[in-house]
Amino acid sequence: IPSGGEPTNAMGVSMCSQGWMIRGNTFSDWKGFINVQGYYGSAGQCEGRPVTDVTIDGNILRNTYAAWQFGDAGLSVDSGLNNTATVHDVTITNNFLSSTQGWEVCIWILAGNDVATQSGTVVIAGNTCHGTINRYACLVIGNVEGGEELFPQQTYVIKDNICSGVGANVNVNMQGAPSALTMDYNVFDASGTYIWNSGSATTFTNWKTQSGKDANSATCAPSY
Repeated sequence: IPSGGEPTNAMGVSMCSQGWMIRGNTFSDWKGFINVQGYYGSAGQCEGRPVTDVTIDGNILRNTYAAWQFGDAGLSVDSGLNNTATVHDVTITNNFLSSTQGWEVCIWILAGNDVATQSGTVVIAGNTCHGTINRYACLVIGNVEGGEELFPQQTYVIKDNICSGVGANVNVNMQGAPSALTMDYNVFDASGTYIWNSGSATTFTNWKTQSGKDANSATCAPSY
């Protein structure tokens, strides 16, 4: 889709489904790659149980085709209707994402709902994202396109990830301040910035002070 609409996805994890293992695949030249959806967005769909026990591991996601309107989207998790029709436990590990055309966002987690305390844990570990950022960030936690969910996901483990080629754009955009956030041993683009709790873009030093995280993380230009 060169302009307008939503990007086409290579794979979608649909509402109510559980026990997914997406491992060892190569996806080439999609506008969006893998999307996890806990709620369709309108009544009458499957809303009887959460999407949970989803593992996305060891996949290669590459794009060389012209980006769609907002840049390509890598791995994403959508928000839900309530604590049943929503996404609970998701593990995103050891994936390699690259785009010669740039990213809207590499990994985007909107997990949460507007009705009750959000359950589950999101693990983002050992992933590599390479490519300039056309719109939001290498890693986005929360809703950067509108109001945050009343009950956003609170439990995250984010470690051992690499954001490279970002340039003078955003490495991490954290829309909230998750209460159970483990985040460390990541490598970020030295030219990139950071946003904590919907604040202004800032430096790596300020990010560590504001978030209290990434004490052992580094900024550099990694070679592969």
